[in-house]
Formats: sequence, C-alpha cells, structure tokens
Amino acid sequence: MKVLVTGAYGQAGSAIVSQLKQQGFVVEAASHRMLDIADLSQIEAMLDRVQPAFIVNAAGVADLASSEQSPDRCRRVNQEGPAFLATAAQARGIGLLHLSCGWVFDGMQSSPYKEDDPIRPVGRLGESKWLGEEGVRRHCQRHIILRTHWLFSGHEQGEVARVLQMARTEPQIRALVDHIGQPTAVSDLARVVTAILQQLSCGVQEWGTYHYASAEYTSKYGFYEAILAQARQYIAIACDELIGAEAAQEPGAIPARPNQARLDCRKIRYVFGIGQRPWRQYLQGMLTEMCDPVI
Repeated sequence: MKVLVTGAYGQAGSAIVSQLKQQGFVVEAASHRMLDIADLSQIEAMLDRVQPAFIVNAAGVADLASSEQSPDRCRRVNQEGPAFLATAAQARGIGLLHLSCGWVFDGMQSSPYKEDDPIRPVGRLGESKWLGEEGVRRHCQRHIILRTHWLFSGHEQGEVARVLQMARTEPQIRALVDHIGQPTAVSDLARVVTAILQQLSCGVQEWGTYHYASAEYTSKYGFYEAILAQARQYIAIACDELIGAEAAQEPGAIPARPNQARLDCRKIRYVFGIGQRPWRQYLQGMLTEMCDPVI
C-alpha cells in the first residue's frame, strides 16, 4: 500500500517514513520544498501523480515561540494546509491521518484530557492546531486525527541534544517544574501511526480523533534529570546542579502554553489495541546512539 507523508523530513515525519518502509509500505516522502500543503493546486498535482491510498500529514509549526513570531506561516501550515489536504483527499477517496497536539487544551484540568473534553486552545499554536483539526473533520470523512505531546528525538537540533550540549559545558541547568506532560519519542509515535495504518489497510473503519503519548507523566525538570542521569554513563558531565524553576519566574517572554497537557490514551488502546510504552526506554536507546563513550 502506498502512503504519502507530508513534512517527511521533520522530526516526526522522518521517523514515520522510516518505520513505514520497514513494515513494507510504499512511501512517497514529501518535504516542504517538494509540497507546500497551503497550496491546493500543488496538493492536487502530487496526489494525481502519486495516487496514494493514505496521506500522513506530519507537516506543521510545532514551536511555541515561532508560532507567535510568525503568525502567517503558523496559520498557513497548521490551519489552511490540513483543510486543503482533507479537501483533495476526500475528492479522491484517500484516507488522511493528521497529527495534532495537546495545545488544543488549556492545561487547567486536573485529570488527563480525553478526546471529547472541552477545547480551549492556548496561544496561536493551540488555536491554529484546533482550526486545522476542524478543517480535516469538515472536509474529509475518512480521517484520523492523532493528538500527541512533547515529541523528542536524537536530532542534532532537538531538545535532548540541546540538554546534552549544556550538560557538557555548564555547571547549572534550569528546568521548569510546573509544566507537566508525557515525553514521547518520535520512534514511538511512528510505531503507533504504522499500527493504525496497518489496521485501516485491512478494512478497519474506526475513523475519528485519538490521543497517544508515551507512558509516565513528568515535568521538564524530571525529563532533564533523566537525560543527565543516563548521559553520565557515556560522557563527561560538567553540570552538577539542576535548578527547578517556574515559568512565571523565568526572564523574558515565554509564549503561552498549558501548564499540564496530559493525554488520556485509553481510547486508542480500546479501538486499535495500541498500548503506551515508557518514554525512558526510548531515551536510553537514543542516548546510547547520541553519546560518544567516555574514554
């Protein structure tokens, strides 16, 4: 079965492309330069050429700061693009799996968010993601919207690499204690996307909105603490103190974000049989590859 992956060279997209190929899918990987999803004519031309059975939309602005600084780009990619993909997919009978995120919730709820909990987007990022979801629902009947949260990878410009770089050179690192979520490895997300597509390709018709994030809640402080503890096995660490901080006390303007974005992932387990895996096991494997052994 052929799958078109948009945003295919981003953090999530590249992991999804790799996993799909490993599982025998025929994959057309489209970067932003190859396909501007905010241009309907480009989408239609690519779909007519590639003729995929499914589209996985991994394209999107996911950074809080850039979404505030570049609102037009955020709107085009997160809001208009998904609606155009959905419109073109519906006209051709193509299924669409669209990645969204937990920023569609305000983070004020004490319990993990279910798929049908009230939507209260935070900032431009949350608003654009929600409107993108609505565009998919409105224009494509055969859709899966998969909300995830706090993706991490071994990418050299990603959060884990940034923490490792600071750990090598700085005696102290600050980390937020009041933002709670579920770190999710992109390889774990790719596993889930692949499992969903495998079932859809076998005739499962359970379209709709689902949540997936790795098991175990933590804060930025807890995540950084885990990175440092595991990295000490492989590299020399200069950092000897991890300082807990609250967002309101940090210098500079911090874009609005939910103070907790825990996702309830029971629906995806009941419908597709997909269980959560611990993020720590993915982090361990990732650091083994990223860190040079201590000589």
